Amino acid sequence: MRPAANDPSQLLDRQQAFGYTQEDIQFFLEPMAIAGDDPIGSMGSDTPIAVLSKKPKLLYNYFKQNFAQVTNPPIDPIREELVMSLVSMIGPRPNLLGRDAGAHKRLEVSQPVLTNADVEKIRSISTLVDGAFRTATIDCTWPATEGADGLSNALQRICLNATDAVLADNNILILSDRAVSAERIAVPALLATAAVHHHLIRQGLRMQTGLVVETGEAREVHHFCVLAGYGAEAINPYLAFETLGGRSGSARA
Repeated sequence: MRPAANDPSQLLDRQQAFGYTQEDIQFFLEPMAIAGDDPIGSMGSDTPIAVLSKKPKLLYNYFKQNFAQVTNPPIDPIREELVMSLVSMIGPRPNLLGRDAGAHKRLEVSQPVLTNADVEKIRSISTLVDGAFRTATIDCTWPATEGADGLSNALQRICLNATDAVLADNNILILSDRAVSAERIAVPALLATAAVHHHLIRQGLRMQTGLVVETGEAREVHHFCVLAGYGAEAINPYLAFETLGGRSGSARA
């Protein structure tokens, strides 16, 4: 059963479980919610790179984007809508060189960040679009009693479950860490996504399914970019939405 989204104590527990900080909320989430802007940092930042830091870091921080250092204005699909697009396709990918390249059906979303309602529609899409899509949700958590050693077993289980789901004709997989609690630890969403993506490639099954990530961990634009780079076709940052909802609720109070 999912915890109530409007319970402040449970919201704080989930934020702590995923390593949220006041800086994440104040300098990343709130500016994006209020102005739709990705905060721009200083090019002279002297923050130690993740691998040399003595503090725990999210897996996303070990990756960097390579791009032109100065663009004026910042390049994005809003200002460059004639040549850029955020449209994402979810589902099996056809062989572009095959004769039936146009026979596959895929879901089209206007941008890859899904609301909670969007991901619930995808979860139940088999009842909405008869026969075209079948969705399976894979739990990306493991028992806290297993400690750190349980991570490896959890990744193996997730990959095997993904294989079984695709072989059972499910053409959309939702990798979800919503089951996180005091008893269950969430596998880092990027690690789970990359593991499933490459495992299905090795099995020759990756083109038969789409990957949607339902995670409380992602909250920055960089997080979404890295997830997309490792195979996610859409991301539902449910805890980021709940956090903003909690902030707006406290502001009204």
